[in-house]
Amino acid sequence: MESELTNQVLSSILLLLMVIIIFGNSLVLIAVSRFRRKATPSCILIVNLAIADLILGLVLPIQAFARLHSDFGKSKYACFLRLSSMVFSSFSSMFAVMLMAIDRFFGVCHCISYHQNNSVKKTSLAVATVWIYSILLAIYPIRFFFESDSSAARECIVKHVISSSYLIFIPVQYFVIILIISFMYFKIVKVALNKKRVISVQTGFVLASRAMRLHRELRAAKMMAAIILVFVFCWTPFAVVLLYDVSTEPTNQTVGRLVDVSVFLGIINSAVNPAIYPLQNRGFKKAFREILHCANKTNAKD
Repeated sequence: MESELTNQVLSSILLLLMVIIIFGNSLVLIAVSRFRRKATPSCILIVNLAIADLILGLVLPIQAFARLHSDFGKSKYACFLRLSSMVFSSFSSMFAVMLMAIDRFFGVCHCISYHQNNSVKKTSLAVATVWIYSILLAIYPIRFFFESDSSAARECIVKHVISSSYLIFIPVQYFVIILIISFMYFKIVKVALNKKRVISVQTGFVLASRAMRLHRELRAAKMMAAIILVFVFCWTPFAVVLLYDVSTEPTNQTVGRLVDVSVFLGIINSAVNPAIYPLQNRGFKKAFREILHCANKTNAKD
């Protein structure tokens, strides 16, 4: 059992992360709604990731409350809410990153068919599909909670209330996402370098036009690379620790703490994503500056 002081500190950190996540991703949504004149597939995917991260921030009070109130784990209904809300919000964020990688893959590697066939409607359908899948993934463990006749649990500890097969599936699902993203990005870099080589031997107006388009593609790819690197850094420890935790019985205190640290690292990913946009994209940087400047002027008048 963790000390009361430890739980208070961890709850405070969770609430601080909640504020950062909600502020940062709300800023992204405001920037897109105010400064993007029309909806594009890429724009929809940025909004999708911001909403997914925002939802993760909104469920953090449940995690903080659970840490402060030990009785929370004794109700399997409350325990299910705590665990399923984290599965839903974290995987919706992961799938949002995967969709962005797939979009960039087709945008760079199959640019002609991408611009001819890709549409807001198709992108919205893909987004809706992964949201539905995330919901199903989150509510599936309900069968493990209500198989037993007891209405109580010792503690809201994942491996005590959910089957090991599901707990193995979660990190495996993550590594599948990573493999898809890695393959996509490898192809993006390879095709982009080939295009750069071809453009370097061309001249004239066609050269300028292609060079400009390639520059836009590379700029978007760089932003995507930053998002992917942060994503891998933040979520891989959780997947590895969870696999190890499932394979050991019982959970010792050290592994329990590693699980806590890895979960916090994953949550930090949703706080960092909004900071990547202004660092990698001048349009977002300008939009963020204008929004914050307007907010400061409003506060000054008040």
